[in-house]
Amino acid sequence: MKVVYLDIDGVLNDSEFLDSLRGLDSEPFTRMWWLDMLDPQRVTILNELVAPDVRFVLSTSWAMRHTPEQMQSLLDERGFVGDVIGSTPRKMSSSRGHEILWDLVERKPTHYVVLDDMDLSTWEFASHWVQTDGLTLEDVERATRILGTPRQPLARERNCNCKGEET
Repeated sequence: MKVVYLDIDGVLNDSEFLDSLRGLDSEPFTRMWWLDMLDPQRVTILNELVAPDVRFVLSTSWAMRHTPEQMQSLLDERGFVGDVIGSTPRKMSSSRGHEILWDLVERKPTHYVVLDDMDLSTWEFASHWVQTDGLTLEDVERATRILGTPRQPLARERNCNCKGEET
Protein backbone atom coordinates (compact mmCIF):
# COMPACT_ATOMS: atom_id res chain seq x y z
CA MET A 1 0.00 0.00 0.00
CA LYS A 2 1.13 3.52 -0.81
CA VAL A 3 0.35 6.26 1.71
CA VAL A 4 -0.02 10.02 1.43
CA TYR A 5 0.44 11.71 4.82
CA LEU A 6 -1.86 14.70 4.52
CA ASP A 7 -1.69 17.94 6.44
CA ILE A 8 -4.62 20.31 5.77
CA ASP A 9 -3.66 23.91 6.55
CA GLY A 10 -1.04 25.03 4.04
CA VAL A 11 -1.85 22.08 1.77
CA LEU A 12 -5.58 22.28 1.03
CA ASN A 13 -5.60 26.03 1.64
CA ASP A 14 -3.11 28.88 1.75
CA SER A 15 -3.01 32.35 3.30
CA GLU A 16 -4.47 34.01 0.19
CA PHE A 17 -7.43 31.61 0.18
CA LEU A 18 -7.98 32.02 3.92
CA ASP A 19 -7.85 35.82 3.57
CA SER A 20 -10.61 35.55 0.95
CA LEU A 21 -12.86 33.96 3.59
CA ARG A 22 -12.90 37.03 5.84
CA GLY A 23 -16.40 38.32 6.27
CA LEU A 24 -18.11 34.98 5.66
CA ASP A 25 -20.99 34.30 8.00
CA SER A 26 -19.99 30.76 9.02
CA GLU A 27 -20.18 30.22 12.76
CA PRO A 28 -16.68 29.22 13.96
CA PHE A 29 -16.07 25.49 14.39
CA THR A 30 -19.32 24.43 12.72
CA ARG A 31 -19.33 21.96 9.84
CA MET A 32 -19.81 24.80 7.34
CA TRP A 33 -16.87 26.71 8.85
CA TRP A 34 -14.60 23.68 8.44
CA LEU A 35 -15.83 23.14 4.88
CA ASP A 36 -15.13 26.78 4.05
CA MET A 37 -11.50 26.22 5.11
CA LEU A 38 -10.98 23.60 2.37
CA ASP A 39 -10.11 25.13 -1.01
CA PRO A 40 -12.00 23.10 -3.65
CA GLN A 41 -9.28 23.81 -6.24
CA ARG A 42 -6.62 22.35 -3.96
CA VAL A 43 -8.82 19.30 -3.35
CA THR A 44 -9.11 18.87 -7.13
CA ILE A 45 -5.32 18.91 -7.35
CA LEU A 46 -5.07 16.40 -4.47
CA ASN A 47 -7.29 14.06 -6.49
CA GLU A 48 -4.42 13.65 -8.94
CA LEU A 49 -2.68 11.51 -6.31
CA VAL A 50 -5.63 9.13 -6.06
CA ALA A 51 -4.84 5.68 -7.45
CA PRO A 52 -6.06 2.15 -6.66
CA ASP A 53 -3.14 1.45 -4.30
CA VAL A 54 -2.90 4.91 -2.67
CA ARG A 55 -4.50 5.72 0.68
CA PHE A 56 -4.50 8.94 2.72
CA VAL A 57 -3.52 9.28 6.38
CA LEU A 58 -4.19 12.53 8.22
CA SER A 59 -1.13 14.16 9.76
CA THR A 60 -2.79 17.38 10.77
CA SER A 61 -4.02 19.25 13.82
CA TRP A 62 -7.50 18.88 12.27
CA ALA A 63 -7.38 15.24 13.45
CA MET A 64 -7.66 16.49 17.03
CA ARG A 65 -11.21 17.69 16.24
CA HIS A 66 -12.28 15.24 13.53
CA THR A 67 -12.19 11.48 13.17
CA PRO A 68 -10.89 10.09 9.89
CA GLU A 69 -14.51 9.34 8.94
CA GLN A 70 -15.55 12.94 9.60
CA MET A 71 -12.58 14.21 7.58
CA GLN A 72 -13.48 11.84 4.74
CA SER A 73 -16.98 13.33 4.73
CA LEU A 74 -15.70 16.93 4.71
CA LEU A 75 -13.23 16.20 1.94
CA ASP A 76 -15.86 14.32 -0.07
CA GLU A 77 -18.11 17.38 0.07
CA ARG A 78 -15.29 19.36 -1.53
CA GLY A 79 -14.89 16.78 -4.32
CA PHE A 80 -12.26 14.42 -2.93
CA VAL A 81 -12.30 10.94 -4.51
CA GLY A 82 -9.65 9.20 -2.38
CA ASP A 83 -9.80 7.11 0.79
CA VAL A 84 -8.82 8.41 4.23
CA ILE A 85 -7.83 5.35 6.24
CA GLY A 86 -6.72 6.91 9.50
CA SER A 87 -4.60 9.51 11.19
CA THR A 88 -1.15 9.57 12.73
CA PRO A 89 -1.07 8.70 16.43
CA ARG A 90 -1.30 11.61 18.85
CA LYS A 91 0.75 11.29 22.00
CA MET A 92 1.45 13.79 24.74
CA SER A 93 3.96 16.40 23.61
CA SER A 94 4.63 14.62 20.33
CA SER A 95 5.71 16.44 17.20
CA ARG A 96 4.38 15.98 13.67
CA GLY A 97 7.61 14.23 12.72
CA HIS A 98 7.34 11.72 15.57
CA GLU A 99 3.70 11.03 14.73
CA ILE A 100 4.58 10.27 11.11
CA LEU A 101 7.49 8.03 12.15
CA TRP A 102 5.27 6.09 14.57
CA ASP A 103 2.69 5.63 11.84
CA LEU A 104 5.31 4.46 9.32
CA VAL A 105 6.42 1.77 11.75
CA GLU A 106 2.82 0.67 12.31
CA ARG A 107 1.52 0.75 8.70
CA LYS A 108 4.70 -0.23 6.87
CA PRO A 109 3.69 1.33 3.54
CA THR A 110 5.56 0.20 0.42
CA HIS A 111 5.85 3.86 -0.66
CA TYR A 112 4.84 7.08 1.03
CA VAL A 113 4.90 10.84 0.67
CA VAL A 114 4.34 13.56 3.27
CA LEU A 115 2.45 16.69 2.13
CA ASP A 116 2.97 19.45 4.67
CA ASP A 117 3.72 23.17 4.84
CA MET A 118 5.73 22.63 8.04
CA ASP A 119 9.50 22.37 7.74
CA LEU A 120 10.22 18.67 8.13
CA SER A 121 13.63 18.79 6.45
CA THR A 122 15.53 17.42 9.46
CA TRP A 123 13.49 14.22 9.80
CA GLU A 124 14.74 10.93 8.38
CA PHE A 125 11.77 10.87 5.98
CA ALA A 126 12.74 14.27 4.49
CA SER A 127 13.34 12.71 1.05
CA HIS A 128 9.65 11.72 1.08
CA TRP A 129 8.43 15.20 2.08
CA VAL A 130 6.90 17.76 -0.27
CA GLN A 131 6.67 21.18 1.36
CA THR A 132 3.61 23.08 0.19
CA ASP A 133 2.16 26.56 0.40
CA GLY A 134 -1.20 25.51 -0.98
CA LEU A 135 -0.94 22.31 -3.05
CA THR A 136 0.11 22.90 -6.67
CA LEU A 137 0.49 20.70 -9.72
CA GLU A 138 4.27 20.92 -9.28
CA ASP A 139 3.87 19.52 -5.75
CA VAL A 140 1.78 16.67 -7.15
CA GLU A 141 4.39 15.95 -9.83
CA ARG A 142 7.04 15.61 -7.13
CA ALA A 143 4.75 13.53 -4.90
CA THR A 144 3.93 11.09 -7.72
CA ARG A 145 7.63 10.60 -8.41
CA ILE A 146 8.17 9.80 -4.72
CA LEU A 147 5.18 7.42 -4.67
CA GLY A 148 6.08 5.82 -7.98
CA THR A 149 2.49 6.28 -9.14
CA PRO A 150 1.44 7.75 -12.50
CA ARG A 151 -0.26 11.12 -12.02
CA GLN A 152 -3.99 11.27 -12.67
CA PRO A 153 -4.69 14.28 -14.98
CA LEU A 154 -7.86 15.51 -13.25
CA ALA A 155 -6.91 19.12 -12.45
CA ARG A 156 -5.49 19.90 -15.88
CA GLU A 157 -8.58 18.44 -17.55
CA ARG A 158 -10.71 20.80 -15.47
CA ASN A 159 -8.43 23.79 -16.19
CA CYS A 160 -7.70 24.32 -12.51
CA ASN A 161 -6.21 27.76 -12.02
CA CYS A 162 -4.08 27.48 -8.89
CA LYS A 163 -0.91 29.56 -8.40
CA GLY A 164 1.65 28.75 -11.03
CA GLU A 165 -0.58 26.23 -12.74
CA GLU A 166 -1.62 25.86 -16.34
CA THR A 167 -5.05 27.07 -17.37
